Amino acid sequence: PVLWRDDIVTDGNLLAYDLQVAMQAYCEEYGVPYALALAVADVESRFDPEAASGTNDYGLMQINQVNHGWLMEEGIDPMTPTGNIEAGVLMLSQHLTRYGDTEKALMAYNCGPTGAKRLWDAGTYRTDYSGKVMARFTHWTSILEG
Repeated sequence: PVLWRDDIVTDGNLLAYDLQVAMQAYCEEYGVPYALALAVADVESRFDPEAASGTNDYGLMQINQVNHGWLMEEGIDPMTPTGNIEAGVLMLSQHLTRYGDTEKALMAYNCGPTGAKRLWDAGTYRTDYSGKVMARFTHWTSILEG
């Protein structure tokens, strides 16, 4: 199978070939659909490994600083491009396993489990964020299968 493609581009940003290979490997390792990881990286950073937010989120997968400690204890450095991808894919995997629902997993990824639970308790099961990622998931699925 092809491990990298020249059409993994958003807003003119090509996801670097080495990062495509790393993302595919982590998706396989953690059981996350590659198109879903692409969708999260697309929405979170537009494939910019140097992205940083005003709320202490970093890298392609926008890993919040609050998670850096436990990730480092797991041997994952979320401040390197490949470590950031591994961290994001690992967290997606954990949420998918815990909640058994892609939209709920995305809400937990974006808001944290506590924030997502507050939304669910209030009857909200889709956010602008989860909707955007699901739309990009559909897009990337069609690209990868096309």
